[in-house]
Amino acid sequence: MARVPLKNREDLSPEDQPIWDEVGSSRGGVAPNFQAIFNNPQAAGNLAHLGGYVRFGNSLDEKTKSLAALTTAREANGEYVWTVQVPGAKRNGISDATIEAIHQRTAPAGLSDDDAIIVRFIQELQRDHHVSDSAYAAAEGKLGTAGVVDLLILTGYYWGLAHTLNGLQVDPPGGSIL
Repeated sequence: MARVPLKNREDLSPEDQPIWDEVGSSRGGVAPNFQAIFNNPQAAGNLAHLGGYVRFGNSLDEKTKSLAALTTAREANGEYVWTVQVPGAKRNGISDATIEAIHQRTAPAGLSDDDAIIVRFIQELQRDHHVSDSAYAAAEGKLGTAGVVDLLILTGYYWGLAHTLNGLQVDPPGGSIL
């Protein structure tokens, strides 16, 4: 059970309700993760704005975004983020074997070279708080410089979201799987 109440639009002040409306319209509704974050409407609105860029406005293809989100969620032990990312990852062509390897933390072993580049880059960043020259060069070769920046922003967004939800103890839909 979440440490904070899951807010609804009517719980917000009239000044903050437009933030709810904007978040809801951009995401097809306000999910429990953002209902918890709406305990601070300004933070929720700004985080959702960054999330909109990460999800829809950056230069990365859908498969790369899914690989990055899954890897980040796993490295952060972000149950909520992991749970909501798995279905999209499957739709974006990520195999069950790859998802399981990320889940079991055996990746990048067994992944295609392209997938391994993304997973290794994120694992190094999250585990070592540093990216080796070789991992950076591989990611830059695959994504370009702007793509690497987008990958880093995406990783930071999902890392922050995962830890926010962990700190607030927001349960993932369907219960824990990590």
